[in-house]
Amino acid sequence: MSIAYKQIVIQPKQKKGRKFERYEIEASGKIEGVRIKNNMITLHKPIPVTIKNMSANGVLFKGISGCLDVGMQLQLYMDVTDSGMRYEYKVVRKQNSNPETEEYGCKMVAKKK
Repeated sequence: MSIAYKQIVIQPKQKKGRKFERYEIEASGKIEGVRIKNNMITLHKPIPVTIKNMSANGVLFKGISGCLDVGMQLQLYMDVTDSGMRYEYKVVRKQNSNPETEEYGCKMVAKKK
């Protein structure tokens, strides 16, 4: 079954051993903040990213190479619905790195209002 958000067609992709289906998408987003110790620090200038896929508990996005490390927590805004979606994520892996961009795999920590 396909799901359409903001005229984006999302196709499910299930990998063996995964709890949740992944949906391949191409949508814009931005990192609005990073957690340092127990404080979410709002960025004066959000970092633009491209959402590559998402599931019920995670997201993969492409961003500037080297801007995040595994273990960091961030607030991510995704432009995938009429009102957008805002969640807090923890970076669990980096992949497809090159000098300009890399992909960040993240697990959801909390939904933001």
